[in-house]
Amino acid sequence: MESGAEDTTVMQVPVGRPRQAGYDRRILEAAVRVFACRGWERFTFDAVASEAGVGKPALYRRWSSRIELLRAATTQLVDQTAVDHGSLRADIEDYIRRFFNFMMTDSGRAWLRLQVELPFHTELQVISRSDLLHPAQLEFEGITSRAIERGELACSPPVKHMLEAIGGPVVMRTIHTPPSERAKLTLQEEAYVEELSNWTLRALAEFGRTSG
Repeated sequence: MESGAEDTTVMQVPVGRPRQAGYDRRILEAAVRVFACRGWERFTFDAVASEAGVGKPALYRRWSSRIELLRAATTQLVDQTAVDHGSLRADIEDYIRRFFNFMMTDSGRAWLRLQVELPFHTELQVISRSDLLHPAQLEFEGITSRAIERGELACSPPVKHMLEAIGGPVVMRTIHTPPSERAKLTLQEEAYVEELSNWTLRALAEFGRTSG
């Protein structure tokens, strides 16, 4: 460029509103609250947008349908982090603790409500119950496989039955506790985790003896 010539370089400025950090998560959290409280028939983009405090176009830009939004809300907010804690007892306790905490949240209640409503709404049946339970089955298979490698179990137990035996008590305990007593239930969490873990370990030991 010659000396004194005007610099005509144009700075490119991003157009449109930048996406806020955590914006998608805020919408998904609102979606699970709406579904957990109102069910499928009242699960609408209008209701979710109002609950999230966003415009409805923000939802349509991300999800093309109610079912797509519900699927995202009931899977993306679930903690599926499995960690090897070094022993069967520690792995079982961690599994029960995380499931207990999950069921104390809106995500847990939405997950449960989805399983209850699946048979009654054909639109929901693109989501299968096995899809909802598969992550838990994989995690429990990992727990028992590591226990067999350590010599803590002689053989693999029926995972489906074990999940039902663990999940049933946790679900019943959490959903039948009124909101006014949830703080008390949280304080009892560790004692309950230990109690249910002891029962599970006794069941696994008995299965080993009868299958040997």
